[in-house]
This record gives sequence, C-alpha cells and structure tokens, in this order.
Amino acid sequence: MNAKNYKNKRKEAKKILGGGGGAHDLTVLEGMEEANKRNKTRKFYTIARGAKAGLQPQASVSKDGDNNLTGNDRLIMGRWKQ
Repeated sequence: MNAKNYKNKRKEAKKILGGGGGAHDLTVLEGMEEANKRNKTRKFYTIARGAKAGLQPQASVSKDGDNNLTGNDRLIMGRWKQ
C-alpha cells in the first residue's frame, strides 16, 4: 500500500512542478543573446551550461513514524526534529 501512495504522491508532484518555465526560458535566452552581442564569451557559456541543465525540481515527501508518506511541510520538519 505504501508503494501505491508513493507513486500517487510522485505523480502529483510532477504535475505541480512540471510546467511554468516559459517566461524564465525567454529571460535566459535574452541573457545569452546579450552576452553574445557584447563578446562576453565566458558569461555566454555559463548561461548556456545552466540552461542545458534545466530545472531540476525536488519533491518533499517523507515517511512519518508509522511509515506513511506525507507531503506536509510542517510534519516533515517535525519529523526531522525527532
């Protein structure tokens, strides 16, 4: 049963964190173009390397004392305090 809960939580996290990077991508491309126009090669390749890596979202899911998965931030922080 825990495996099913985990898969469902991961699916929800992917839906939440998956989209919404369009505006940021345009800003990154504009920065690359500006660096290229001004012959700032190091800055251009630094931005390109960061854009190539992309967004790597992290889901915060942890097990509570009864081995149930929880995504509640307060419960996770309380678990870390134990």
